[in-house]
Order: sequence, then C-alpha cells, then structure tokens
Amino acid sequence: MGYAYDFNFTVTGTPAPAVTLDSGTLPAGLTLSAAGKLSGVPTDYGSYTFTVKAANGVSPDATLTITLVVNPAGTVFAPSITGTPDTATVGTTYSYAFAVTGTPAPTVTVASGTLPAGLVISASGVITGTPILQGSYDFTLNATNGISPDATLAVTLVVNPAPVAPSISGTPSAGTVGTAYDFDFTVTGTPAPTVTLDSGTLPPGLALSTAGKLSGMPTFHGSYTFTVKAANGVSPDATLTVTLVVNLLGTGTAPSITGTPDAATVGTAYSYAFAVTGTPAPTVTVASGTLPAGLVISASGVITGTPILQGSYDFTLNATNGISPDATLAVTLVVNPAPVAPSISGTPTAGTVGTAYSFDFTVTGTPAPTVILESGTMPPGLTINAAGTISGTPTTAGSYPFTVKAANGINPDATRTVTLVINTAGPVNVAPSISGTPDAATVGTAYSYGFVVAGTPAPTVTVESGNLPAGLTISNAGVISGTPLLQGSYDFTLKATNGVSPDATLAVTLVVNAAGVNPNAPQITVSLPSLSIGETQTVTGSKFPAGAVVTLELHSTPILLGTATADANGDFSFSFAIPAGTEAGTHKVVATSGNLSAEAPFTVTARNSGGDTNPGGNNSGNNGSGTAGSGSNELVATGSNELGTLTSWTIAMLLASAILLTASRRARRANNI
Repeated sequence: MGYAYDFNFTVTGTPAPAVTLDSGTLPAGLTLSAAGKLSGVPTDYGSYTFTVKAANGVSPDATLTITLVVNPAGTVFAPSITGTPDTATVGTTYSYAFAVTGTPAPTVTVASGTLPAGLVISASGVITGTPILQGSYDFTLNATNGISPDATLAVTLVVNPAPVAPSISGTPSAGTVGTAYDFDFTVTGTPAPTVTLDSGTLPPGLALSTAGKLSGMPTFHGSYTFTVKAANGVSPDATLTVTLVVNLLGTGTAPSITGTPDAATVGTAYSYAFAVTGTPAPTVTVASGTLPAGLVISASGVITGTPILQGSYDFTLNATNGISPDATLAVTLVVNPAPVAPSISGTPTAGTVGTAYSFDFTVTGTPAPTVILESGTMPPGLTINAAGTISGTPTTAGSYPFTVKAANGINPDATRTVTLVINTAGPVNVAPSISGTPDAATVGTAYSYGFVVAGTPAPTVTVESGNLPAGLTISNAGVISGTPLLQGSYDFTLKATNGVSPDATLAVTLVVNAAGVNPNAPQITVSLPSLSIGETQTVTGSKFPAGAVVTLELHSTPILLGTATADANGDFSFSFAIPAGTEAGTHKVVATSGNLSAEAPFTVTARNSGGDTNPGGNNSGNNGSGTAGSGSNELVATGSNELGTLTSWTIAMLLASAILLTASRRARRANNI
C-alpha cells in the first residue's frame, strides 16, 4: 500500500487482443490497460481475487483468475541476499543456505550463469543436490518480493573432483654402479598422493621423491627389494613391492629389439615375438601409438590376443634395461577384416530391346567375392562381370531365368536364381512438361495442390530455385502438400526431369494468406503497381463463378470502367487506360459480381490535364500484385471538373468559328453581285 505497482500480463493472439476486467474487483488505486498492464499506487490493503479477459474477435476468449495481495504500509521491506557457499565435491551430497531477508519473504532465482550440474536452488535461497561435474561455476542470484530494489548476489561455487584412492605401479629398470639413474613410478589418485618408502632399503646413492621419482647414482651393486607406499587420505593406501638390480660397471649390455610382425585377422588368436636382447634382460613397453584393440605386449616383447577391429596400426616399442642407450622400434601391424562368406541379392529390373541396360547385384563378403553365371542363359546382348554387374543392350525380347554364384573361398558359396524380362521396344520417350497455377494457401490450414506433369518415362519434380513456404513440401510427382506456417508470397522454380532432354521448368508464385482469410474468395491483381494517366492497366481476376458478369470500377469516386465475363475456370482479364483528370495518389480497382467482390490497389504517379476520360476497357493484360480484400491508403478522388472547363472552352471556340464562317460567306456573295 502506498507504493507504485506495475505488472504486465503476457497476452498473445492475432489480431492483438484487448484485455478487460471480466469479474471481481481490482485493488483500490490500480487500473488495467487494454494491453494487459496492471499499474498504479494501491490505496488499501487486502487480498483481491479477480478475473481478466483477453478478446480479439477470434473464439474462444481467454480468461485468467488471479489473487493479488496488497500489504499494509510500513510492513514491507526490500529484499537482501548474502553468503559465500562452501566448496562442493563431485558425488557428495551438498547443501548451502544463503541469508535472505525482506518482507514479504523474497523469492530467489538464478538471474544469470548456471548452477553446477546436479544442484538446484529453492525459492528460499537454499542450494541442494549432488554435483556431478567438477569445475568453478559463476552465477548471479536475484531476490525479489515486489519491493524495490531487487537484491542480487554474484556467486562463485567450486566443485572439487571426487576423491579417488591412490594407486602406484611400475617396475624399475636395472641400474649400474656409477651411472645416473632415473625412474618414475606411475602414481594416480585424487587428491595427488604422496609416495614414501614403506619398508626395505633403497640402493645406496638413490632417493625417492614424494611424487614417486627414484633417482640418483648407485654406488654399490646388488639386488634391492623394497616397498613403496602412495597415500592421499582416501583409503586404502596403495603399496608396491619391487626389486631393483644394480649391476657392476661394464657387466651389462645395452638392449636391442627387432622384428616385423605378421598381419593379424579380426577374431583370430594372434601371437608374435620380437627379438629382444641385452643384459640384464630388457623390458619392452609401447612408447607411442596404440596396439590394435584386443592385443597386448608382454615385458619380454611378445604381442598376444585376439584383435577385434580391422585397420593399420602404427606404434613404437621401447626396450630398456638400464644400460644406455635404450632401443626403439617403429612398428606397423595390419589387422585384416574377419573372413565373411559371400552373399548375393537383388532382382534385376526389366529391360527393353535396343535400350542400354545395367543392373548391379548386391554382393558382400570378405575377401571380395567373384560373381559368375552358374547356370541358365543371359538375354542376348547382355553380360555379367566379376563384380556382379549385368550390362549391355538386349537384342531379343523374352523371359530369361538364370543362376549367378558369388564365391570368395569362404564356404558356403552364395547363389541366386532370377528371371530377367526383356520387353519389346516401347513407345518413344517423351521430354517432360509441367504446368499449373497453385491456389492460395492459408496459415494453419492443410493444403494440397497437384501440378500437371507429363512425360515418358514419368518425370521427377524438384525445386530448382527459391523456397517453398515453411510447412509445405513437394513430392516427386509434383504434389505440394502440408500445412503452411507463415503468410507471404513465395516465388520458386520447379524442374521436371526424366532423362529426356530438355528438362521442363515452371516459375511459380504461391500466396499464403494469414489465418482467417478465405483462400477461395474471388481475387484480382493489377499488372502495374504504379503508372501515369493515359497508361494501360490490366486487371486479372480468378475464382469468380464460371460465366459471371463482373463489373469493374475505379475508386474512390466510382468511375465505371466496364464489364468482363469469367471463363469456365472463373478467370477473366480486363484492360483500361487511366482516365484523364485522375488525381495523383493511391486508387483501387473494385470488381463485383452479385454479392462477391475483390479489389486491388495501385498508385497514379502523375496527373495529365488532357487525354480521353473514357476508360476504354478491353480484354488484354497480364498479372501483377494485389489480392481480394487487401486494404489501401486513403484514396484520391477520381474524376475532375476539368471536363466542365474543357467543355466551356470548346463551345466558345465552336461559336467563334461559326461567326467567322458566316462573315466569309456574306463577303463572297457581295463580290458575286
């Protein structure tokens, strides 16, 4: 109460609806506009229930019943929101409540940004849930209770990754007395684990870092067994017991690795051993690239397993034994697809004597099968190749049964028996044609129009340029169908093709009327949207009753232009010259027949004081723009008083000529006497 209030209902509809109070009473001091705006300064408190109605002449009207609470003056406070949320963790239940104040109780929403996935915020400002993705999330909260100003709070909420127990792995390579040594255990876990020596003794001269790096320079040879531990506070800790051999200087041999692996086959067990030498025995690992899926390599350099994906795989192997230099080998291992028995399918289409023919059987198998004619006889003039393609030009009509076989060495072979019919030469092919003028469509109303498409063989119709109205499609047979979504005039070009030259094209204009417009009502168009006095305008009409006499007038001050008779399709064409004395400005042609009418606007750009005022209608012209029932700007009056002025001037000139002629005759008579 006593505070300015403003609220806008969401109102939609075409035309724009008018909003009114349908029942109940608005709070004192508030008013409701026709656009749906509730505003003013409440002068009394209380709870007010009322119903508003939106109407635009299109049934049904829309109503909405609401309750608006007006609080007493002095009992309301603007909202506030504060707080810094704690850090969250992936997979762990989370809850944090912001401090939200205000009277009435504010509602909290996310104004911008995004909460972490898995979390939501309540209207009272409490974030709850279980986050599923780590990261730092910035967002802004808004608290509102109808009392200005609203309160906002910029928030950053950090989601830490889910804790992961530690792991540690790795097999230290051999070292050599007096030679620098370096080995990294593979350590994982969240948070990052700390690595320590859990039991046993490191070789003299070597040290273990908390990151799992074993480094230094061994000072005494021997075999040293010890256990390392990785811990990060997430149970259980990880331990690894290893043995590290330190050789005397000069007793080791650097590693080598050689070999070219055989090709493998998907689904077939595989084994290949590289030649690996060195003292101590080297350890072989994949340094880069990837082994084929399904295969692994042992520390001694043996690849084993059953590959599951075909392909060519490049990778590099590394052999190390603590004696420099390490040995590397670039490898390419090819995995062939699993062998597949052949199959062959397909039914040959009929051919025609004297017409080139081609048909491909569908042939599968690994390796690629070879197709042959196993029995029967091919139609004369046709052959089949190893890939399963029948081709040629048949010379003799008839029905030819035969069997083809596909084989690739994998049992069983595949056979297929078919019958190929060769027809006698048929009618001469005919180039395509397409014609038709589509009816107007209406937004939201199912539509269908079939163009006249001819040709042999049957043509296929496509949109060559432009676009169909949204919601409509055209079939290969040339039928437009669907439900248009947007009004407008759409220009596009259709093409009909059947392999016989030339292709046929048709420029089309399809008008989509707004919902509520009757697309079957009579329509007229004019050939020129703008022209001058004395120029010829052509009116084209459609959808009038067959044989109807249509009267055409020029408005606003009506001038009868003439009449036209609609043909069997309800169409007519009528031409007339713009009458002298027509004012410059917007005019329209009105066509009426009984209780049917249509009109089309156009503009006269210049005024001509001379010329024939007789419209002079005839029956020639072509289409322009304008539709039935289209509106226009204020029309300039047609007709003029110049005709009266011209008539007076003409009469005066005729009288003067008569007087001069009489005087001349009297003079001649006097001379003759």
